[in-house]
Amino acid sequence: MKHMKQIVCIVLSLILAGACIVSAGAAVTDDSQDTGVEAAAGEGSRVFYMGDSDVDGDVAITDATNIQRILAGYLEATFKMERLSDTNGNDSIDILDATMIQRFLAGLSCPSEIGEPIPARTMTFKNGYAQPFVTMSEVYDATYRNKGSDIIRFVVFVETDYDTDLDGKPDLVKAWVQIPLAAAEGDYQAPVIFEANPYSTNHDKISFPEGETGLDEALLKQTPPKRIPQGVATTEQLAENFRFSDIEDYSSGDYSHYYYFLSRGFAIVGSAGLGTRGSEGLELCGTAMEADAFKAIVEWIHGDRKAYSNLTDNLEVRADWSNGKTGMTGTSYMGTLAYEVAATGVEGLEAIAPNAGISSWYDYINQQGAPYYNFYHYSATLSGGCASRFYDGIEGDEEAYYNYLGWRRFVSDAERELKGTYGDIWDVRDFSQSNNIHASALIFQGLSDDNVRPKQFALMMDAYQRNGAVAKAVLHQGGHASLGGGGWSMKIGTYENYLWLVNRWFSYYLMDCDNGIDRLPNVIVQSNVDGKFYTYNSWESADNAIFEMNDGNGEAVIWRNNIKWWSQYITEATTIKGVVEVHLRVKADNLNFDKSAIKVDLVDLCTDGFSVYCGDNMGDSTVSWTSLYDEDDVRRVRIYQYSPKYVTQMFFTHGQVGLGTPDAGWEPQTSVASETPVQAGEWYDYVVYLEPEVYTVQPGHTLFIGVTPVFENFSGQYDSVGSITLDQSACYAIIPTEKTSTMPYNKYAD
Repeated sequence: MKHMKQIVCIVLSLILAGACIVSAGAAVTDDSQDTGVEAAAGEGSRVFYMGDSDVDGDVAITDATNIQRILAGYLEATFKMERLSDTNGNDSIDILDATMIQRFLAGLSCPSEIGEPIPARTMTFKNGYAQPFVTMSEVYDATYRNKGSDIIRFVVFVETDYDTDLDGKPDLVKAWVQIPLAAAEGDYQAPVIFEANPYSTNHDKISFPEGETGLDEALLKQTPPKRIPQGVATTEQLAENFRFSDIEDYSSGDYSHYYYFLSRGFAIVGSAGLGTRGSEGLELCGTAMEADAFKAIVEWIHGDRKAYSNLTDNLEVRADWSNGKTGMTGTSYMGTLAYEVAATGVEGLEAIAPNAGISSWYDYINQQGAPYYNFYHYSATLSGGCASRFYDGIEGDEEAYYNYLGWRRFVSDAERELKGTYGDIWDVRDFSQSNNIHASALIFQGLSDDNVRPKQFALMMDAYQRNGAVAKAVLHQGGHASLGGGGWSMKIGTYENYLWLVNRWFSYYLMDCDNGIDRLPNVIVQSNVDGKFYTYNSWESADNAIFEMNDGNGEAVIWRNNIKWWSQYITEATTIKGVVEVHLRVKADNLNFDKSAIKVDLVDLCTDGFSVYCGDNMGDSTVSWTSLYDEDDVRRVRIYQYSPKYVTQMFFTHGQVGLGTPDAGWEPQTSVASETPVQAGEWYDYVVYLEPEVYTVQPGHTLFIGVTPVFENFSGQYDSVGSITLDQSACYAIIPTEKTSTMPYNKYAD
């Protein structure tokens, strides 16, 4: 009994000693606020102490016991526990660590760091940019494991509102999550960059037929009761069980191009969405159901939506490592989905940075009442290239598969029936009509993009202005492309490039870094003359010039495959900035008017030749390099700029209007079928709105406007060999003009 009392006294003295040490540690932490140790961790962060293996804020005899329990297999170590328990710094937990804590509590010699606060590993900023601090590891093959990595990777399945595959349960969509270990351990809460990418699981594409009968997409908005969680799966458990096979189906979109941001402390989340490999539901391009699925992922990050560890166990997973703020980015369809989710007004989406995104699917496929391409339908076609749920066969999924084919029939028939005009099918696919937008947008658009044309950025800028939300635009002279990726970035101005600019954008809106990005000029435009970037207050001009389209020869008859040209010699540099309106008075032969259009081109011509930065086939040259992960990393990012090309003419903007839709205007919803069909031989007034442009025509050049009729049935076969007649006395163009900007982009400009 006497010996037992002595043991108890010793233990109590050790615990008291530990309490004193911890108190001293806490005092150090309070003092450290002056040096920024705790402040650097950010709001909601904790202070951790070396030797505090059970992460309860105290270094006590229980910590030595805790280590012994881990070694005996009675207790599973957490990420933070492993770090704190390694008291001698040999990168492993062993019996020596338990001994070190006991020696420390007994006042014997031991590492002096025990009981001291460990500086939080967290995001830091220099000159407004998030700085690298995460040691990068990459996922290459089946040998990858999270253990030993400074990045934690896992997958979750986020529950949506709708049951699009009609199996009686809300669809689950797969999301691939990559977070810095420091965020998983609680050093800070990470902001998220989310790319919605339906292409990312698209290896082995196949062709899908259309169903024999249509399935109205409204019938796919079933909302069965939500799942009831049967427990919780922690981030640590998911990380422990993660294998490369969990994300092997993302071989077409590995998201490694976001490692630049991951190394700087942003978490990266990617999802291919409904109806793709690993997810439930049907791939329903452009629908409210598609928007809901990606919106649900933002809600999960924000804490407003449930996610599960897999498709069957109903173990809930929480994004407790996140600060709840999400930014979206991506190019083409991925940029489109950033607009799509922003249009929902979802809480937690704070900022977007889309490249070449579609804001109105109608205006992507059509122009003022006429198809832009040689077919009417597109949504089902694009969806078929993303419906990877069915790429490996339909066994067990037959009902969902045939429902999908029925939807393909429905949406294709709806688009064909409209014959290039606007209708109900396009309303849900027009995000520029939203009145719910609040996420700030940094929009990148190529002025020579003939895929996602410049009108898409203009419609979204108008929508942002109507919603009172912040939107800035960076317009380059290239085609359908992003301005940066994992190993390259385009130079924008003297002091910045694409990756740095997006870094600043997300640092400001997701981490409240006061870096002056709110003072970014409204519009930054690359000059077609010298390739440099200049600033403007608006992408439009309040001034304009009138271009008379009258050669004095009265009426002009134009046959198919022929172009009528008008020209104007330019004596001083003229910047065309905004939307050119071409006003035409036209009568036509007895044509199939819903399969005919009038096309207009603007051309810059100089027979002596000239150098120009414009077009989707420009070259590029390396101007410098910057670090990908950190300054000592061997991997570098190539900073490049476009190279000019030498030409004698440049077609730099265009537009078209359907002959059967003379009332079609700039707004997509005005391109409806006329109540009174157009009649042959009757005069009608048309206004063709060309694609938005910022282009400088230099002195000594000639500006041409060309008009040509297009008579096709938009399935690849010519339908008519007729003609149109123009009343030249009523034909003219309103060209918005402005002085060429002399204010180069400077990241510090107010």
